[in-house]
Amino acid sequence: MEQTTERYFGATKQELTTDLDQIVEETIKSNGAIRTRREDIAEFGWVTKDNNPAHKIPRIGRTLGFEDTPFMGAHVAAYAEKYAIDLISKIKQKPWASELKIISQGTSFKSALYPDEELNWQVTGYRLTKKDNDQLVLSLEGNTKRKDQQVKIAEVDITISHKYNGLPEIAIPIFWRKFPVKEEHLNVFYSCTGHKSAETFPHSLTAAYAPAAQLLLLEEKTGDMVGANLSMDFQVISPAELGPMMKVDIFRPSRPPSKRGNNYLYKLKTLCSQDDKMRMFGEMLVSTPYNLEF
Repeated sequence: MEQTTERYFGATKQELTTDLDQIVEETIKSNGAIRTRREDIAEFGWVTKDNNPAHKIPRIGRTLGFEDTPFMGAHVAAYAEKYAIDLISKIKQKPWASELKIISQGTSFKSALYPDEELNWQVTGYRLTKKDNDQLVLSLEGNTKRKDQQVKIAEVDITISHKYNGLPEIAIPIFWRKFPVKEEHLNVFYSCTGHKSAETFPHSLTAAYAPAAQLLLLEEKTGDMVGANLSMDFQVISPAELGPMMKVDIFRPSRPPSKRGNNYLYKLKTLCSQDDKMRMFGEMLVSTPYNLEF
């Protein structure tokens, strides 16, 4: 009986692993550091309309247990995407990878990132899968050095493939908001994240409107914005574009919240769209001291 050779993206698994191992080794030797700036927080908040005072006023940040004003989780996720785009540009030079693109990103936040710290990204692994189609998942880790200790800031999985994700099954949203998406917003986003102008709209910017809408939902229900984004995952349906307003729908959690200490944990599903075009489907794990009624 003839033995079949496992293939991904038209190449053998051995060909891919040889190429990927070489690229990862070269990336490990290079410097993936990003020097953060305090003004980047204000700029990112202006772009996404995220007005959480913990990110702007050091006194409020410290009352919530932070050492300073922490960077927003979506901002850290944008730094991760920037690093991944640079890495993927090297992968795309291989014949089997020229049409690959980011189709999803999952980010788990481990510690706060503060202004003037250096955020170092590295590849911790990769895996090939055959889900709906051939996919390559890149695992990343972001760390900073604080008080002579390495502190893990985030763990990230970036999935790349030839095709974007299909349309999800959705229910009726319990909350929605719209956000402007103008050229000035994109330019400031590039400035405060280190992204470069690209052919496609940055997916992490589309994703960043979801936690901004979640904060507005929290404020509407509780009168303040006390909450934290513990993780965020997004699935790209189609790239966003400049011009049309970005609408974020938030859906009722499918199960009651769990409890961690004095906080309630909610899994909130979101959908980002422009006019009648669905852009991104996602899920956030949100922590808040409030027991919200949906």
